[in-house]
Amino acid sequence: GVKKEQKEEDEKELKEERRQKEEAQAREAEERRQKEEAQAREVEERRQKEEAQAREAEAQAREVEAQQKLAKRMLKYGEPIEDIMKETGLTENEIRKLT
Repeated sequence: GVKKEQKEEDEKELKEERRQKEEAQAREAEERRQKEEAQAREVEERRQKEEAQAREAEAQAREVEAQQKLAKRMLKYGEPIEDIMKETGLTENEIRKLT
């Protein structure tokens, strides 16, 4: 009768509430997963940027070293400071420090 119908209605509502709760939990889990993925991507991008900066710094250091070696060689052969400055891009001070 009426009690049975009320019980069935209550069970339906309970099932629906459980289903909605499970859906909400699934959405939250998905949002957490997406947030974690985004954070992992950010960490990876930062790491790649740092690696690129390190490579750039190494390349610049090698370039400076090559220019200094050239300047030393030119000094050894008696080249004028002005010519060494033009050829290497080093300043007069930088060249004088090499001697």
